Amino acid sequence: MPSRPRCEKRGLITPPLRRENGYREYTEQTLAELRFVRRTRELAFRLDEIREAEAKMSMIDDLLARLKAASA
Repeated sequence: MPSRPRCEKRGLITPPLRRENGYREYTEQTLAELRFVRRTRELAFRLDEIREAEAKMSMIDDLLARLKAASA
């Protein structure tokens, strides 16, 4: 599995906030992204395939949000 900094550099996870002491502070969203990367790597997905899947999921989430807003 790629390291967390490598996942950040490749755009696979949202960069975490940094505390004053330099430690990373992960949000629930970032932790979910890390779990997704770990699980897809366990299934032998390549990093470019993971990035593509994340982009498609984001597009679906945006579409669902617009549909929900339109029906409200």
